[in-house]
Amino acid sequence: MTPEEFRYQMDMAIYTLVLSLPPAEAAAIENTRWLYAARPTAADMAGFPPTSTLLGLYTAPREYSRAELLDPSLPPPTITLFAGNILALGYTAKQVVTHEAGHRLGYDHGSAPVIPCGTERSALPEVVRAVTSRTATALITCGC
Repeated sequence: MTPEEFRYQMDMAIYTLVLSLPPAEAAAIENTRWLYAARPTAADMAGFPPTSTLLGLYTAPREYSRAELLDPSLPPPTITLFAGNILALGYTAKQVVTHEAGHRLGYDHGSAPVIPCGTERSALPEVVRAVTSRTATALITCGC
């Protein structure tokens, strides 16, 4: 797959996700810098175990409160997607974009309601609304 084809697939997954979300969450995803790289750099890997394989990396200028995460006037966070790792492990664009968007919406790896692989797009907004109404953080993730 060429870098252009990879980017197109990811862009379409982002677009599809935005269309499926409630307005506030959609605005937060649209107000995110999405970058593409072949593989993570040594700096990207800082703080992760050496055996980690990063598919994406969410970074923000600072830690935002739950309310601030949905505020489009704040500087946007960045999500970098690593094509080499995503393609090598066989993840779909939808799986990786949904996972990383979960970080953007304030979810963490701590307590994860799982969106299983193959979840229909039409079911996603209901899951996202249910999770975003919580005060605890959680991660929307693929169940693979």
